[in-house]
Amino acid sequence: MGKKDKEIKEEIPSDENKRKEDEESEKKSSKASSSAPRSYTTQSIVKTEPSTESRVPQTEEEKDALFDY
Repeated sequence: MGKKDKEIKEEIPSDENKRKEDEESEKKSSKASSSAPRSYTTQSIVKTEPSTESRVPQTEEEKDALFDY
């Protein structure tokens, strides 16, 4: 459980960094009026993708821990 919590805490800052980079690139390429709805859609994508990706290795590590004895 402690290992899982640590990984989740490490994932959150990387998600925030990705989101900031996406928003900055959108602000440069588009006007504020069009970047507002776009940043909302990218936020939802950024939130869902890393969570599913991080879940897969976590479950594998949990299985390894169970079989390690």
